[in-house]
Amino acid sequence: MKILRLFLLGYLGILCMDSYGQCNNDYQLFWSDEFELTAVDETKWAVKEGGGGFGNQEVQYYQPQNATVSGGLLHIKLANETVVDGSTTYNYTSAKMETASKVDFLYGRVEASIKMPDAVGSWPAFWMLGSDIGSVGWPHCGEIDIMEWVGRGPSAATGSIFFDGTWPDNHLSTPYNIPQGQSFITDFHTFAVEWEPNEIRYYCDGNHYATYKNTTIAPKNWYFNHEFFIILNCAIGGTGGGTVNFVAPQYMEVDYVRVYALPTTADAIVVSGPTSLLANKQNVLYTTDYFPNTTYDWSLPTGATIADGAGTNAIHVNFTTEGGDVTVTATNSCATLTDAVSVTILTDECTIMYDNFEDTRNVSYTSTGTLTENFANPLQDANNPSIDVAKYERNVLETYDVLGVNDIALETALDYENSSKVFFMDVLTSAPIGTQITLQLESSALNAGAYPQGRRSGYIGTVSQQNEWHSVRFNFNQIISTGTAPDQVDHIALLFDPGHLTADVYYLDNFRRLKDDVGCDPIPTGILDGEADQVLAIYPNPVTNILNINQKDEDRLFSIYNHVGEKIMESTGNRIDVSQLPSGMYFLKTERKTLKFVKQ
Repeated sequence: MKILRLFLLGYLGILCMDSYGQCNNDYQLFWSDEFELTAVDETKWAVKEGGGGFGNQEVQYYQPQNATVSGGLLHIKLANETVVDGSTTYNYTSAKMETASKVDFLYGRVEASIKMPDAVGSWPAFWMLGSDIGSVGWPHCGEIDIMEWVGRGPSAATGSIFFDGTWPDNHLSTPYNIPQGQSFITDFHTFAVEWEPNEIRYYCDGNHYATYKNTTIAPKNWYFNHEFFIILNCAIGGTGGGTVNFVAPQYMEVDYVRVYALPTTADAIVVSGPTSLLANKQNVLYTTDYFPNTTYDWSLPTGATIADGAGTNAIHVNFTTEGGDVTVTATNSCATLTDAVSVTILTDECTIMYDNFEDTRNVSYTSTGTLTENFANPLQDANNPSIDVAKYERNVLETYDVLGVNDIALETALDYENSSKVFFMDVLTSAPIGTQITLQLESSALNAGAYPQGRRSGYIGTVSQQNEWHSVRFNFNQIISTGTAPDQVDHIALLFDPGHLTADVYYLDNFRRLKDDVGCDPIPTGILDGEADQVLAIYPNPVTNILNINQKDEDRLFSIYNHVGEKIMESTGNRIDVSQLPSGMYFLKTERKTLKFVKQ
């Protein structure tokens, strides 16, 4: 598959291709189909066949013979004709074609000149889907609708994006109404988007009518910073087209489809990749910005070697025991650019200090809350004499507030799942005793999709003292997804009081890993016996059959209530069989604590 990456990095200049001739600030044609052949160009388009409604109750059957090329135009025919496919009879046919498996795009100006069919119930579209739809599914691949039009509303076309959530909160749509006296049916009109990192602008005939940004849909995920492919089709009926009322064949016509490279700057490039690793880590990915007709030269720390990707913008590196800089120099006819990251090699000793927020800083962070990494210790005492700690303010708008720990040096999740290695963090908070802090081991390369994709295993830490520094141990809870291999983990997600909307503040220090091995001190339990009646955790959640209870008093009586407050069962011990409960939300109660769980 050919991938054309059209990176926008600024407005000062453009990295040239051979066909450009010189560096300039103008949009440059990168790919197009002018439909000048006598048939659809199958090097550019895959023409689809099939029906099934496509999730919208559409009534057409797509067939290749409905897409023809003549007179410099693509003709997509809508016909009232019968097609039998298995046990289903279709009374209408149309055509759908896409660049998937032919060419994908990343950023640029994408436009087409289109004339609509004179058919009530038609639903033509010029749109794009994320190329990772096969691995992450819809809507996590992202959908960019450059133009949708319906024959029952002929004066307006619509530009939309689709992201996660449920209807109607999973999309943004803006109509464009053409000036009075013009027609989408009798005239060609140009529909376009200017697509940049974190921003998409919509145009019709050069008129800017909508802008969508990552901040526009926050806190929802922005799924539009990766490769997409183009689709042209004309659906019939369904939730968009509505009632169908035409007999004679009608045509959606396309004069051209063009993709332009946006102006890019030669000011800088950035290397991305882990900055702390355990010794002898293999196959570690480092990347930098891609530009056409550019050579990439990498230099590595002593003993490290390139496993693959030499000469490209993405390499895998095999390390030994030496740290140092991973440096890239990118050279083309417009500029010579360089950047580097410093890599620290950590020794797998009894204790690894990932971050003490003072002199040892081996990780970086992303968060949905507010993290201040160098904050004066508000309670400097014998339990924690540190001068500086971190302050984390939980996002009250997030049910699952996440502090992401990047560049974490890990070999395999198995060591944590069998408790031979354990994470600890010092915590000071006014959050109630028993508040959970969940730790998840994840793969940063896989977890862009919906939960549980990319998540390997989960661990539970519990606040056991209020307004005092104390050490929180993260105990193994569950395997989240076996689809993530244990040696793929390189990222940690910390979730503060997951499942609740609270604005608690947490002071954090000494995020570390302890190892249970010969010559190492035994790993402490992290929970004092006197606190056992206040510290309680349940897993898995959601639960299917057995609800496990993390607690020390096996004689404690638990009561389970349904969502309307009716007590439905009582039990003791550390395992409760809930397999006979109907699916829904329930509450497990003790004399001091209530925990919510979901029965699948």
